[in-house]
Amino acid sequence: MIDTDVLYILMSKNKNINGYICHLNNTANELKRIHNYNIIANAIILRALAAGVLLSGNLKNRKDELILKWECTGNIKSIFVKVDYEGRVVGNLGNPDLSLIEDSIIDNTVLAEPYIGFGELIVVRNTYDGRAPYNSVTLIETGEIADDISRFIKQSLQIDSAIKIGLSIDPDNNIEACGGFLLMAMPDADESDIKEIHDKFNSIESFTELLKNTGSSDFGKILDKFGLDIISKREIRYECRCNKGKILDLLVKLKPEDFTSFIQDDGKISAACEYCNKVYIFDPKEVEKVKKL
Repeated sequence: MIDTDVLYILMSKNKNINGYICHLNNTANELKRIHNYNIIANAIILRALAAGVLLSGNLKNRKDELILKWECTGNIKSIFVKVDYEGRVVGNLGNPDLSLIEDSIIDNTVLAEPYIGFGELIVVRNTYDGRAPYNSVTLIETGEIADDISRFIKQSLQIDSAIKIGLSIDPDNNIEACGGFLLMAMPDADESDIKEIHDKFNSIESFTELLKNTGSSDFGKILDKFGLDIISKREIRYECRCNKGKILDLLVKLKPEDFTSFIQDDGKISAACEYCNKVYIFDPKEVEKVKKL
């Protein structure tokens, strides 16, 4: 299997189709270590992380970042994913304490729809070259993450696309494979190019099985099938950019009634990052000093 999680940026030989393919096995292990979600929650957020990583392939500047937020009617309540140009990804769930819903596990994978329900998918692209952030809101109509992303690409970006997100659970309830594959039509693509994309996608019997059997260096079988060349690649890792200063800034903005929940018996203030669970301890004087500035 692949030793390092990677996003490959792809282009068809006729330059009419671009695409992205990723493998997130190490991210799955790190996510489990940090959040200790149950297998249902872990599988759903991994699908969302794969979607974010695929879309992040279009980030152009080193300080750019992409945020995806699912605001849901289902038990999961919300999903948050952030990916930057450097390949750092984090995420969390509004309610990770999910109970198994009957018939939501099929062929060793978890269906997201029963836990997501309906709502909105919000996509924000932050750039740091003077341009205003890009914001888009699309309705969640199926609750399956790949479908949500395909609808966003069509409605907000006006681009025809095809996407697969694969995930497999082993008999010990661990993630044994996770990744995604996204192709998008370039402006010069015609109807035959678009039809070819969908026909070849539909001919893939199981993208998850292809992920499980991927070699150590690339996705050669898939790329050959679609006539794609690798243009570049980015290493992907679950890595939070929190620090004590950022957490302190959040603390001082809290309402008094919310702030008291962070005070420990010894008077110290303890706050954990919601993305990596790293705990920061503050002296009350530190917080008061910032509040007075």
